[in-house]
Amino acid sequence: MKFEIYQRKADKAWFLQLNPDDIRPSDYEKTYEGNINGLPDNQIDVKTLDSLFQLFNSDDRPTRNFSYSLSVNDMIKLNDQIFICLFLGWKKIEQPIAITDINENCIIAH
Repeated sequence: MKFEIYQRKADKAWFLQLNPDDIRPSDYEKTYEGNINGLPDNQIDVKTLDSLFQLFNSDDRPTRNFSYSLSVNDMIKLNDQIFICLFLGWKKIEQPIAITDINENCIIAH
C-alpha cells in the first residue's frame, strides 16, 4: 500500500489543533513517500496510521535529517485517503486536498 507523509512547512509549524475543515494545502509539503509491504490496499485502519506515527515520531525516523517528527496537524495519505493527526487519534479528511509542494529533501522510497 502506498503512503505519503505531509507536514506543515517550517515557517507554518505550530502545534495548536487545527480545525480539519480549515486546512490550507499551501501550508504543507510532502516529506516522505513509500510503500507498506504486505498490507492490502483496502486495509486502512487506525493500527496502520498508529504504526506510521510511531515510525515517523522516533529519533531514527527516515526524515530525521530535515524534518521534525510526525505531530499534531500533520497528515498521512494512504492510497487516496488523507488522515490528519489530532491530539487524540486521527480524522479522515473528507474534502479533496491537493498538496503540490514537495520538500527539497523528500524521500521517495519504493
